[in-house]
Amino acid sequence: MTAAQNGKAAPDKPARFIAPATLFILLFLIGAGIRLLGTERPIDTPSWRECDIGSISRNFYREGMNILYPRIDWRRDGPGFAEMEFPLYPWLVACLYKLFGVHEVFARLVTWFFSLVSMAALFGLARRLLPTAAAAAACVFFIVGPLPNAMGHAIQPEGLMLAAYLLAACLFVSWMDTGRIHHYVLASIFTALAILAKSPAAHIGIFFCLLLYWKDGFAAFRKPLVLLFPFLTLTPALLWYGHAYRLWRVYQNSLGVSNEDHWIGLDFFRDPRFAAGVAGLDLWFAWLAVGVVVAGYGIWADRRSRVVRISLSWLASVAIYYFLCARTVGSTWAWYYHVVSAPAAALLFGHGIGALRSVNFAGVKRAPVLLGSALVGAVAWTFIGQLVRSVAPHQSSRLVGHALELPVQLALLGAAAVAGLLLVNEAGSGKASLWAWLALAAVCPSLYIGLNLSVQDVRLNDGHDLYEAAKRIAPALPPGALIVTTGGICEGRGGHMVASDASYMFYWLDRKGFSICREKQSLAALRACAKRGATYFIAENEAVAAQPGFDQELRNNLRLIAQVDPVRIYRISP
Repeated sequence: MTAAQNGKAAPDKPARFIAPATLFILLFLIGAGIRLLGTERPIDTPSWRECDIGSISRNFYREGMNILYPRIDWRRDGPGFAEMEFPLYPWLVACLYKLFGVHEVFARLVTWFFSLVSMAALFGLARRLLPTAAAAAACVFFIVGPLPNAMGHAIQPEGLMLAAYLLAACLFVSWMDTGRIHHYVLASIFTALAILAKSPAAHIGIFFCLLLYWKDGFAAFRKPLVLLFPFLTLTPALLWYGHAYRLWRVYQNSLGVSNEDHWIGLDFFRDPRFAAGVAGLDLWFAWLAVGVVVAGYGIWADRRSRVVRISLSWLASVAIYYFLCARTVGSTWAWYYHVVSAPAAALLFGHGIGALRSVNFAGVKRAPVLLGSALVGAVAWTFIGQLVRSVAPHQSSRLVGHALELPVQLALLGAAAVAGLLLVNEAGSGKASLWAWLALAAVCPSLYIGLNLSVQDVRLNDGHDLYEAAKRIAPALPPGALIVTTGGICEGRGGHMVASDASYMFYWLDRKGFSICREKQSLAALRACAKRGATYFIAENEAVAAQPGFDQELRNNLRLIAQVDPVRIYRISP
């Protein structure tokens, strides 16, 4: 049995130019710097999730710091208490608002801090399971990954969830290896915190069960500490989500928990778009497309390694979660839900690099192969990006980001090539196969794809023009006036319930009020809101046009107060 199979990193030659400890510190600082790039940006695109969390933080600051009662802005004429995950993240942001005032940079810096914790946990796990060079490759893959990067400064609870999730995984593996009780206690605490931060993180329990089974078989599940673990980790979540559900029953406000149908149904098997969406998003954002080739080669070359067993068990638990919630995680807007695939993908990528370093490519220098593949990857990236922008312009910013200037592209290309050369450019032993050549050629393109998606601000959707318009029309609204906005669609694919309440106009205009889903837009619906105190309708041209005849109905019956394309304000009360 190898050292890696015993849970210890296999002996590895020290780096030629830099000590291992210094190498990982340097990689950590690079990752921290990349994640810091987006922290200065305000919430300037219609990201429903960021605007919801931003408004909840602001409402904690203004309306009371009781963490058990988070408030949203699209509260109609009620107090706004909402069903959501445990609001620790927006509450922490509100604490900073109390000290320094309401500035979104503090919200992003809190997330950035959690991203540092995530990196530290992944680095620790990689160093425990992989030799030095392979662990460095896993860390590089995690550093350049667009999902960990985007969640490294997003005003969303995923940053807190990922930090607790990775700490839980790292500590649970440590407990299995050492038996130390403080590792067990900390693993249970961080598992509970991850589930509180985002309920889908509960799938990590399946991962832990698989690890226990691989180690001790079914006998593992008769041990007292193992039997106690679910009680310790699930009780806080059950208490919180039970309370949150009561808020939903009383106030009918939810951030997509009870007011959206996430669970799989028979339509999953009839409509291939669900499975294709899940697989496509995971392949692109978690595996960086061709990165899966490197990981696949590592599994094929050394499938008995402990890191392979752990990573595949991790991915199995993630796959079960994706399968059960395919209606949500298969949608393009939900690409950030796939962040839970990134750690295992990074570990398998690192393992693949380790396998490549031991291969003899018949005396051929690896540098030309890596440099050539980097150029091919750059050409392919440019072509794919242009194709996506022309075929699916509304999805392009989510899938390929925005086109970068040529000097930036060249810099990213050079960084990917240098990283690839440092990771695998040395002589090995053994015989190269076709799969080894393919994996070697995939190293630089995968890093290049990740860098492209990470260094730019990949936005959840376009709409900066809405933000600018909202800021310009805000003075036309009296303080405290209740408004009405248009939300999303009333029903999703197959007629299933979706959370349609849009938060961004409320957040930007700093107003409260009503959100109407698109199919229910009508003059009668606006007058019903007016009877409950609403005064103005914020009409977005694109949203109004989604309901035939509604635009003309507005023009004929309501008074236009202000207009800054693509937004208009109509007065709906007498």
